[in-house]
Amino acid sequence: MGCRPSSISGENILADIEIQQEWERLSAGMRKADLVNTMCRLLHEPKHHLIQAIVEEVGPSLAVQMMGETKDSLENGGMKRADGNGYRTPGGVFLIHLKSHVSAKTFKQLMKDSKKRQKELQKAAAQKSWLW
Repeated sequence: MGCRPSSISGENILADIEIQQEWERLSAGMRKADLVNTMCRLLHEPKHHLIQAIVEEVGPSLAVQMMGETKDSLENGGMKRADGNGYRTPGGVFLIHLKSHVSAKTFKQLMKDSKKRQKELQKAAAQKSWLW
């Protein structure tokens, strides 16, 4: 794990404060839809369906716990990718933490379902753009 430099512009500081407040508001008591949306925003995760499936599978409490672990990892410099080239995305760090909390079978099924859903979404988007 390494430390990444951060920029110190006023705009980034305000954004950092807003993000910090959002992390602090994250709780298992949130409505599931709000929890999923907040998690996607904080993780910069475009695969909303994946985060939703994870929350459904592990429950809000464990999802929030894993978000805390993810935040700690990110604050401590993040995680290098397996190939050593660069760092994992926040969503990737979250998935690494997920792997340590669920069975390999469950993790594999979540990823398989996500891949299938992603293909469906891409196909629908391609058909929609073709019609225009």
